[in-house]
Amino acid sequence: MKGLLSRALLLTALMAAMPIFAGVTVPVTSDLQAEGKLARERNVPLLMMFYAEHCYYCTRVEEDFLEPMLISGDYTEKVIIRRVDLENLRRITDFDGTSVSVSDFAGRYEVRVTPTLVYVDSDGRQLAENMVGLTTPDFYGDYIDRRIKTALDQLREKTVRAAAIEFPD
Repeated sequence: MKGLLSRALLLTALMAAMPIFAGVTVPVTSDLQAEGKLARERNVPLLMMFYAEHCYYCTRVEEDFLEPMLISGDYTEKVIIRRVDLENLRRITDFDGTSVSVSDFAGRYEVRVTPTLVYVDSDGRQLAENMVGLTTPDFYGDYIDRRIKTALDQLREKTVRAAAIEFPD
C-alpha cells in the first residue's frame, strides 16, 4: 500500500508540473549563421532535426526525445537543438551568411526523409553520422546521446589541435 501511495503522489506531482513544460518546443531555425555563432561561443555541436509538419515520426522524435532533452537542462552544455522546416521555409541563411534554398541545404547533408537528425560544428561541418527516421524507439534516446558524445569528442579534438598549432611547445 505504501508503494502505491508514493507512486500516486509522484504521478500527481508530475501531472501538476506538466503545464510548466507544455510550451517547450524545439526552435525552428532560419539563420544557421546565428546558430553557428552560438555553437562556437558555447563550444558545442548543433543538432539539426530536418522535419515536415505532416510527419508523424517527426512529432514523435520532437515530443518524445528532443523536447524532454531541452526540459531536463542536462543538454545545455552539450548541444544546441534546432529544427529545419523542409516544407514552409523556402530559403535560409547558411553558416557563411549566404542565402540558400532549404532543399539545397538539406541535400548537402543527404537528407532525403524526415525526420533526419544531423550533427554539425559551428561552420556546418558534419561531426557524427546522421540519424534517419525513427528506428527502435526504445533505443533512440541512447542513439542520440552517443552521437552527441561523438560530436563533442570531435569538437574537443579539433579545439586541442587548434590550440597546439596556435601555441606550440
